[in-house]
Amino acid sequence: NSNKHLRQDVDTSSDISPFSSVIVYRILIFVSILLVVLILGILVIRKVIISKIPSAQIVAMHKLETTTLSLPRDWHRPAQLPPADVLAFHKKFEVQMDALRAKHEVLLHGQSSHSSFGMTPPEPGILESYRTSGTLTETQRTSFTAVLADLQPIIDQTSAAVRMEAYSMETDFLLAPINFMDVQTFAKLMFIVADEQAKNGDCAQAIESALLPLRLVKRPEQSYILTHLIAIAVTNIAAQTLFSVCEKCSDQATQQHAVETLNELYGDIFPGEIGDWFHEDMVALRFAAAYGYPVDLAPQLHANLARQYFNVWQLPYYEHLMATLPSADPRAVTARQHAASAKAQVAAASPLARWTKPHLMSPGKVRLYTMVTGLDPVLLQHTMMAPNLEEATTRAKVAMVATDLARLAAAARLAAESPSAGVADGSTITAYLMPPPVDPFTSGSYLYSPTINRHYSPGPDLDDDKAATNYDPTNGTTSDGDVWLTGKW
Repeated sequence: NSNKHLRQDVDTSSDISPFSSVIVYRILIFVSILLVVLILGILVIRKVIISKIPSAQIVAMHKLETTTLSLPRDWHRPAQLPPADVLAFHKKFEVQMDALRAKHEVLLHGQSSHSSFGMTPPEPGILESYRTSGTLTETQRTSFTAVLADLQPIIDQTSAAVRMEAYSMETDFLLAPINFMDVQTFAKLMFIVADEQAKNGDCAQAIESALLPLRLVKRPEQSYILTHLIAIAVTNIAAQTLFSVCEKCSDQATQQHAVETLNELYGDIFPGEIGDWFHEDMVALRFAAAYGYPVDLAPQLHANLARQYFNVWQLPYYEHLMATLPSADPRAVTARQHAASAKAQVAAASPLARWTKPHLMSPGKVRLYTMVTGLDPVLLQHTMMAPNLEEATTRAKVAMVATDLARLAAAARLAAESPSAGVADGSTITAYLMPPPVDPFTSGSYLYSPTINRHYSPGPDLDDDKAATNYDPTNGTTSDGDVWLTGKW
């Protein structure tokens, strides 16, 4: 009997062992399949996410990742701000220019009219009329007297402010963003003022009027990227102004003053290398939506979505401001408002959104997102909210070209008027200029066209068209055409 029970025990164990092995085997297969599916799912999700990001943005992300430590300052650090009296001038300048533009809006920019056929094109204002014709009608000249009466106090204050110690155009974008329209309108009005003074033979005052917008946009290397971009547009207008004045004023003293001042201002107009402007301060973009800027600042994503991403991902920065600034500081007040908005976005999000949208994730989920996708949401935020860098750097180079061409034009006339200069050849002209003019597009000397009797650059497309077609950025960033000065902005 004992042997029988023993055999039964053995038989029972032999029956159970194969069954257990099958269960374990099936579990292993199931887990393996699950892991394969999970890995494939992760790869598919990663590919889908990356496919929705433009390739240029991926390149920018890698560039940012490798250059962050070499930037002039960290993106979250404040810009190098000028003294309080300079900041007070900027605020007063904005208030006065806002009032001038509002008072003379129709006169400056024209007005559309209604008829039985609907809206008719606007009658051109003084600015557009002068840009195209280079002169004012008698009626416009009379009307411009009223504008000039309101502009003159601003000119006087600006002339005094730009000579303040440590003056720069920089301001605190968190507290008081620069209004691009104010600065641009001022530069265009100074074109008319300087050009009319040159026509009337007041060359000394004309050259000072032409130089004033350039003095206004002086800035340190550690400036907000938007400050650089505004300055680029103003520099282009000022270069055309200087060229127009130098064409009308041939006396040696005027040309000498123009050349020396442009040499002196060059480093303050173009501080540092263009590459150093890469993502200098993304916070500025958050506070610039209401203003117009001279380059393409459109985010890579839809504007509303981009603001959500930026607002929530900036939450640590807002909390840093609240912790380090006095509670009554306007920047701390603004930070509290944006922090509350960011927290409200997270609170209102669905559970699914908190797992699928990186800007709504907790730090732990963000780390998981990075592990799955290989993308750092912070770098994604920077590139997503960044301006079109190709557009920005191209416009900066065009502004450099315009300034160099204005210097070359003034130096050429100075060399021609100098009794000891002899023949005004290329080496004689460039001897007046420091730093020497170098075309940022070709890294070589500027070309000369006897047809237009001036220097020029082949422009962004690098094709020498022999100054047959003038480059127009509205046709495309790297569109056809050469760059030369025409005396019109």
